[in-house]
Amino acid sequence: MGQNDVYRFLKKNKQTFFTAKDLAGLCGINVMTATSNLKKLEKDSYIKFKTVVIGKTNHATKLYAYIKSDTHLDAIYNEYKKLSVDERFNHLNADVRMLMIVGKELKKFNEAKAK
Repeated sequence: MGQNDVYRFLKKNKQTFFTAKDLAGLCGINVMTATSNLKKLEKDSYIKFKTVVIGKTNHATKLYAYIKSDTHLDAIYNEYKKLSVDERFNHLNADVRMLMIVGKELKKFNEAKAK
């Protein structure tokens, strides 16, 4: 299970915090792999974390969760899925379909910027 699988698990369980050890057990991977994946996701701002002190030992532990709002990215992904099943675009490969969507998004961005 890779970084994308950990991300999808956190996204499926939105706003629920997990330790790296918990995530490793729930995703069926070892703790070191989970920690490595979480650090990458955290660095790229795909997930959020909070640090808590557990018990009387003053041992700080990071808890990770998916909290980021990505409605815009979901809309782009849904548009890509629509293009994938539309018979008019069957002759185009995935890269060309994605470029069509990126071009459309850049046009929207430039129009909003010009206002």
